[in-house]
Amino acid sequence: MNKLASILRAADALARGQVRQPEQVEFHHEADELIITVRGADNLVLQKRAIAAKCDMFEDVYGMKVRLQE
Repeated sequence: MNKLASILRAADALARGQVRQPEQVEFHHEADELIITVRGADNLVLQKRAIAAKCDMFEDVYGMKVRLQE
């Protein structure tokens, strides 16, 4: 149950703000991070703040930090 909850919290963080539909979203694992690359987004400040606030559970469950980049 915690695995699903942590993924949903990360998804909710990505849905913050009013980002237009991005051109492409990529996920990859590097060392101890899940890196989410959003191409074609204007500004991800709200999403980055939400990721920092909401993804502690993801880190606890999966042992990876979530990093959002443009």
